[in-house]
This record gives sequence, C-alpha cells and structure tokens, in this order.
Amino acid sequence: EGSYLYLSNCSARSNAGGYWFLRDNSVILHNCWAVSNLSTGIQVESTNGVILDRCGAKSNAASGVYATGGTSLQFTATGEYSQNGGDGIRLYGNSGAAFVGAYAGTIANNSGFGVRIRYQSNVLNLVANSIIGNISGSSEIAFGSASY
Repeated sequence: EGSYLYLSNCSARSNAGGYWFLRDNSVILHNCWAVSNLSTGIQVESTNGVILDRCGAKSNAASGVYATGGTSLQFTATGEYSQNGGDGIRLYGNSGAAFVGAYAGTIANNSGFGVRIRYQSNVLNLVANSIIGNISGSSEIAFGSASY
C-alpha cells in the first residue's frame, strides 16, 4: 500500500491492461492516457483520493475508466473517454466521482454507456461533460446510485 503516487505525461498503450491501482491513497495522474489496451484503460479499486487531471482513455477493449470498492475519483481540467469497447466511465460498489473546477470533458462513441453508475455509487457535476454517440446511451444510474 502506497501513500502517494504522482504520474505525469505518461501513456499506457497496447498492453493487456492500462493503469491499475489497488488500495492506494492519493494517486494523481496528470496528462496521462490509456490507449488501445486489451482490457480497461484505467482501473481503480478500493482507492481514495484519485485525481485524473487532463487525462483520457481511448480505444480500450473494455471500459475507459472503471472504479469499484469505495473508490473516490476527481476529474479536473479536461478529459476524453471515447471509443472504448465498454462504458466510457463505470462506477460500481460505493464509488464516487466528481468533475470539479472548470472541467470540460468528452465522453463519446463508447460501445456501452457514456457513464454507468451502479450499486450505491454517485457522480457530481456530470453535466460538465459532452456525452454523445454512446451505443447503450448517455448514462445509466441504477441500484441505489445517484447523480448530482
């Protein structure tokens, strides 16, 4: 278990999976991309204080971002989560996400939903995104979850 991790100007490209964080604290990705991986672009499990600043996940075989196990995410500045084989952003299992500050992002053309929120998860300020062209629809909010 780490207490602080900062990655800047990096890329996870054409791997079995992109970034994966498990039971970490204070993870900050700045200007990092997950592209064309064979599963999820950015997977975060049981991790608090994750900041995605100017990041993106594009053309991954599964979801662009997948958070579960009580994970908390903050999306800052801008981001693009598009053309993924699953959902653009998927929140499960009591996880939360907030699009903060002057955030303006794009969640587009994913094979699943733009944003899928399930099992007591929540999202704040989802309207800061342009959510278009996702095959299953813009968003799914189910099983005790909410969007504020």
